[in-house]
Amino acid sequence: MKTFRILYATIFGVVLLTALYSGMRVLFVLLFLQGLLLLAALAMNLWSAFTFAYVQEMDEVSSTRGETVHLHLEIHNERPFPYPMMRIRVRTLVPGKPWESTFNLAAHDHVSFDIPIPCLYRGEYAVGLSEVEIRDIFGLMVLPFRMERLPYYRDKKLLVHPRVTRLPEHSSRPPDAKAYVRFTALHTDNEESFSHTREYRPGDRARQIHWKLSARLGKLYSRQYDIATEPSMLVLLDASPGRIPGEAALQWQDTACSCAATLITHVLHQRYRVTLKADDRAATRVRGMSMAEYAAFDLAMSHLGFDASQPAARLLSDSAEECRDHGSIVLITHQEPDNELMDAFRAIRRPDTDLTLIVAMPAPGQPAITPAHMTERLEEEAADMSGMSVRILRAAYGDDLALLLGDFL
Repeated sequence: MKTFRILYATIFGVVLLTALYSGMRVLFVLLFLQGLLLLAALAMNLWSAFTFAYVQEMDEVSSTRGETVHLHLEIHNERPFPYPMMRIRVRTLVPGKPWESTFNLAAHDHVSFDIPIPCLYRGEYAVGLSEVEIRDIFGLMVLPFRMERLPYYRDKKLLVHPRVTRLPEHSSRPPDAKAYVRFTALHTDNEESFSHTREYRPGDRARQIHWKLSARLGKLYSRQYDIATEPSMLVLLDASPGRIPGEAALQWQDTACSCAATLITHVLHQRYRVTLKADDRAATRVRGMSMAEYAAFDLAMSHLGFDASQPAARLLSDSAEECRDHGSIVLITHQEPDNELMDAFRAIRRPDTDLTLIVAMPAPGQPAITPAHMTERLEEEAADMSGMSVRILRAAYGDDLALLLGDFL
């Protein structure tokens, strides 16, 4: 087809120059016929683009990552004339990788497709027929026609839920496990409940101030009175977009949500209290204590857009007050540990709190989140965080979370 178009354009140019130079009437008639042929091809393409009918239906409107749904698509020609060659593109879950097919359609005929759409990543997607490319029977013109130009066209919506990995039973601990006990501050003078000291905060009573320690260090310190109340975990999910575009971004986002879903499910099975927080929006803040409440967590992570302006360190700092009410703090982010994140962990560190950082990454072979020249420095900072009793785990897309998180709880 491309060769024919080049030949046609060359002949048209030669005939035009010859006609202008010689003035022969037959050459101008030939030019007129060639132009008429182009107009006919354009008219046929436009007529085909605006008259074909289609039907598309999804067999499922929601699925789980790792499953496959099917889109049933039919293209109909209800006219008494055949359509030229058509190439259709169907939008799938991966940007820039549409499903394609090429066919001819006779008069009063139709063609149908049952298109498998693998649910590779969690999230909310618009799928369906996105573009129709029409080529006339002479191969002179290619008319790409986007379906969004039609006022009545609507994409099909597909919601993919994060995949939950069942953790081994031996990883569970009894409900009074120290690492998952929620501590509540007591404003009492009972010395038996004294836990530790911390820097003075506005609002602390004078009776709480540890005067001897304050005098020795030259700075006000307050006594902290805590008692254990119930097992509890706070999961902080970094919803900032990160620096990786395209499919690699979908991969680390899916990994982050899969880690969160796996941990939350396991904790709820133990009937521990768990809180999920992604940003300041109410829709991303969910609390629960049993599997009957997991649906709210699942929907929050499925719809999460990863468009928050709040980076991981700020999310942790802004959640410092909530961190005091939980025995286990888990931060899931795409960001490697740096000085700012270390400072945020230092601010919430307590002797009775279990701190964990999970770094979600794309599949091996995808563009690295961190430049190579920063790797050595980040390893040093990660070692510093380990010295702060912060557990660091790295999860890449496709990793077996049962092995990675099996001994977590």
